[in-house]
Amino acid sequence: MDDTDVDATFVELAAVANDIVREMRVRSAATGTDAPLTQNLSQIMSCVHGAPGSTPSQIATRTGLQRANVSTALKELRERGFVESVPDEHDRRVVRIFSTRAADDTLASLRSGWAAVLADAWDGDPDALARATRTLTALRDRLTAAAEPADLSLPTR
Repeated sequence: MDDTDVDATFVELAAVANDIVREMRVRSAATGTDAPLTQNLSQIMSCVHGAPGSTPSQIATRTGLQRANVSTALKELRERGFVESVPDEHDRRVVRIFSTRAADDTLASLRSGWAAVLADAWDGDPDALARATRTLTALRDRLTAAAEPADLSLPTR
C-alpha cells in the first residue's frame, strides 16, 4: 500500500467514524435516549468523565476550547446538575470539576442507547466486533495521549 492509499484510507476512516457518530446521535435521539447537549457541552462532559478533578483550564486545554467558553459551559452544566465544582484541598483558589450522579446516570443511559443502535445495525461476527473495538480503542488512546500535555496531573477525590 503506497502513501496515497494510506491517506485515502485515513480519509475514509474519518468520514466513516463521523457518520457512525452522527447516526448514533440521530437514532438515539429518535428513541428518547439522547441528552440535549451542544457539541461543546458534550466535549466538556466527556473530558470531565475521562479526567475527573480537572480544572477549568485543564478542560480548556484538553478540549481545545477557549477558557471563557469552558467557563460559560461549566456554568450551564452546573445549573443542569451535571457537574460540581470542588475547591482543591491543597490550594483553595483552584477549583476541580467532577461529574454528578445525574451526569453519570445520563451517560449510562446514553451509552446504553448508543449500544442498542449499534447492536441493531451489527450483523457481523462477534470476533470481528471485538477486533474492531480493540483497534478503535487503541487509536483513540493514541490520539488522546498525543494531545495530552504532560503537566495536566489530576488529583484523586
